[in-house]
Amino acid sequence: MKRNPWKIAFFALASLVVAFVLVLSFFLFVPDGHVPKPEKTGKTIDLRVETNKADLTALINRYLREEKIKGKVLLNDEVVYYGTVGVFSEKMQYKMTFKPKALKNGDLVLKQKSVSLGSVHLPVSYILKFVKTTYHLPKWVIIQPGEKLVYVQLQNMKLENGAKVKVNEFDLQHDDISFTLGFPK
Repeated sequence: MKRNPWKIAFFALASLVVAFVLVLSFFLFVPDGHVPKPEKTGKTIDLRVETNKADLTALINRYLREEKIKGKVLLNDEVVYYGTVGVFSEKMQYKMTFKPKALKNGDLVLKQKSVSLGSVHLPVSYILKFVKTTYHLPKWVIIQPGEKLVYVQLQNMKLENGAKVKVNEFDLQHDDISFTLGFPK
């Protein structure tokens, strides 16, 4: 029986091509064992956010509009809240000023400095009691009229994406404002 050299060459070449494809696919699809594993840090993914007074003022006022809370906030060297109230069928403007302080647990305390209705200064504790009883505020905002405080529990604020907010720095005089956003894993 005579062997055909072309037939032998064809099968040898076909065997080389199949072997090359198998070796190539092995190296392409088999992991090299160096797949890095993410570090386990905790239950949240924390991002630090730094901002300034102007941007934070815009964000707070947007939130107030979305929550249908009437009034505006202005951040300068202190937190100032402007609103209107009906007095004898007239709308009068009032102004509340607060000194902010960031707490170690990530919450924010606003110590009330003054309240004025038009140009008349009013007793702070009375107005805070009025605000507490008349306005529908989120559960994470606690008004303490006797201490002249508004306690903002940012960690209890519900965000749509499940994130939690903590204040790191809230120094308005030096425009040093930073937060940590903690996203669930």
